[in-house]
Amino acid sequence: MERGTRRALVAVAGVGGVALTTGLVIWAARRRGGRFGRAALPRSKGRVHASGMTLTVYRQANLPIQQRVAIIQDLVHKGVRDPRMRKLALEITHHCPARDGRCEARAVYDWVRRNVRYSGDIGPHRLPDGSVEPVDLFQSAARTVEFRAGDCDDSATLSSVLLLLNGIPARLRITSRLPGRQDDFSHIFAVAGVPKTAPTDWLAVDSTLPGDNFGREAPYAKKADFPA
Repeated sequence: MERGTRRALVAVAGVGGVALTTGLVIWAARRRGGRFGRAALPRSKGRVHASGMTLTVYRQANLPIQQRVAIIQDLVHKGVRDPRMRKLALEITHHCPARDGRCEARAVYDWVRRNVRYSGDIGPHRLPDGSVEPVDLFQSAARTVEFRAGDCDDSATLSSVLLLLNGIPARLRITSRLPGRQDDFSHIFAVAGVPKTAPTDWLAVDSTLPGDNFGREAPYAKKADFPA
């Protein structure tokens, strides 16, 4: 998630319901509450339409982590409303006993780890104004399934959608490996609450780590949780 002092933020659309080619991936400047309070989405700087997809571009220096998380939260909300994702979520967990949230969370983790290859964001390149910047790319859950690749943002979005559509409470956890700084959050992943009705344990669902690490987290200096 972490980038330089200036950022170009790009979101690939694959919008809810059965209307794959309509709408925008960022559709509402709203955010459900989190530890950092409310945060509005950044202002759009342009859109590109190609091959039935919509690309929404945001450009803002030092974009706060709250706004980046807000983009992901809206993508999760959109994914939960997509019946294709509901179908996939239930297919993934069909072998689990009814109401077994731990089994279902494990099934989601296994499916995403097997089917979504980790891929970094777009590398630094020259923009039309002559500057050279990296890009944060945020994909909808449906696009990540279609592309079969994404980074930690995309895996967290997809995993959260699949967990929620199985009735499992989910949070977005952001972490930092650098102590003593406020804006150095560099990783995000989903955590699943079990049991479903009154969670007493929150299991990491981080498919971007190498190997089988269901329920385990990479070391970090600090963390913050947001509702998915």
